[in-house]
Amino acid sequence: MKLKSLRSHFQLGQRSVFLFAFTFLVQLASIAQFYPDKTDYRLGISFGLSPSRSLGTELEKPSFKTGIQSGIFYRFRLNPILHGEANFDVALRGSKFKHSKDDYYQQLNLILVEAPLLMLFDLKKKTEQNFILAGLAPSYLAQSEFYIIPEPTGRDEFRNFGLSKYNLGLVVGYHRNTYYNGWRFTATYSLLNMNDGLELPDILPATGKGGDIRILAFAVQTYF
Repeated sequence: MKLKSLRSHFQLGQRSVFLFAFTFLVQLASIAQFYPDKTDYRLGISFGLSPSRSLGTELEKPSFKTGIQSGIFYRFRLNPILHGEANFDVALRGSKFKHSKDDYYQQLNLILVEAPLLMLFDLKKKTEQNFILAGLAPSYLAQSEFYIIPEPTGRDEFRNFGLSKYNLGLVVGYHRNTYYNGWRFTATYSLLNMNDGLELPDILPATGKGGDIRILAFAVQTYF
């Protein structure tokens, strides 16, 4: 499969996630309190931007690329200051690389399905406005692909090759709630090494060194 068709497939996935999120945002925008009246739970959606980059010793000269993160959540009150939250997200992440020569890898794109399990701590008892949060995010790698210079030359093995399917992320962040919506700022770090024998044949810089590959991702999201 040529690299151009891989790019088209990835862009189609981006458009689908955006359309899904936009449709539900319109439907739910009128009921965006932290909890509906006289209840201790809430089901809603989230959508936002997610800059990310690779870390570790296997891939060289990484830099940030911007993707999106969208999903649904279930939040519940445990006591006046402590809240639990379960999420189901689709995240488009990866990394760019500062290479400009032919036959060098230039970009890594990842489509992740995540299930963050979080605890939210109210910074002022019962106000339900400002929270710090922390938790773990199990994830499944639905698709990965490397872009190689020059485009559109490519090989099938550059897609879904050499990266482990399952991982676990550490999530920390801050949540600010308003009457109409919530705003959340998070950082997620891969606790497990993603390298599962990655070696891109005849591509530079050389891979197959057995080094670490981890992803650091930030997110700015709105919650409804």
